[in-house]
Amino acid sequence: MNVLKIVTTIFIVLLMGIFMTFFKGASWEKDKASIIGFGFTELVYAFSLICIWL
Repeated sequence: MNVLKIVTTIFIVLLMGIFMTFFKGASWEKDKASIIGFGFTELVYAFSLICIWL
């Protein structure tokens, strides 16, 4: 079971890193919906990591 937790955590962290690359060129004036959507996605992934490890 620990191996599954570790593999899942690695994949989630990689996916979060990929999403963070989309934040680099975003500006609040032009990309409000994208920033809110990606931010919410990051938050959900962070909560899932907390649920996996607790």
